[in-house]
Amino acid sequence: MISVIVPIYKSGSTLKRTLQSFELLDGALKFQLEVILVFDGNDPLCNDIAIEWQLNTSIRNQVLHQDHLGVSSARNNGVKIASGNYITFLDADDEILPDRFDAVLSGTNSNILIGKQILVFSDDLYRNRPDLVSVIAPSEHHIISMVLNRKIFEEVGGFSEDFTVGGDWEFVVRARKAGFLIEYSDLYFLRRHIHSGNASLDVQEVRKQQLLSIRQHIRGRENGD
Repeated sequence: MISVIVPIYKSGSTLKRTLQSFELLDGALKFQLEVILVFDGNDPLCNDIAIEWQLNTSIRNQVLHQDHLGVSSARNNGVKIASGNYITFLDADDEILPDRFDAVLSGTNSNILIGKQILVFSDDLYRNRPDLVSVIAPSEHHIISMVLNRKIFEEVGGFSEDFTVGGDWEFVVRARKAGFLIEYSDLYFLRRHIHSGNASLDVQEVRKQQLLSIRQHIRGRENGD
């Protein structure tokens, strides 16, 4: 079984599309799929959308509610209740693609598998920010699309909750440091929608969080960790 963790925070305009992308997978997969929706704070609109989906889907699912503690906390807590041996992640404004699961079945030797992303830009946003490709996607791969064994996630220590942006990047740094093999697949794992609400469009915050990660790892080396 593969468990997909979906953090939800103010995603009322996109959550239905995200959930529908799972329905397009149902019946075509060669293993059991579990979707875990983690509400990061109170969101009545998204809650109603989730309930409607639960009433009509045949996909195994769980719902978890927590105070607004941030996306890293939501992902970590979703993993804690996951039933699958493998886990992966999807934001509540993106769409999952079947290649993500086909890649796992191909028998890769990697410990952590990261896939490519298909970028879908908001027309208004793209017209105002033609530089967005280099800002939002410096790589054609999207780290949060990672698929990995749950035990590896736990051994690395999950996502650091010190990070509001870039926690996935920092996780991979720690995983590599711990000796796990990272593989970048040629397959497309998600359709990623770019809009004004994307946290990663805040370039200053991203750089701040990356600097925090670098400082933490420098301290770790100094302390012999």
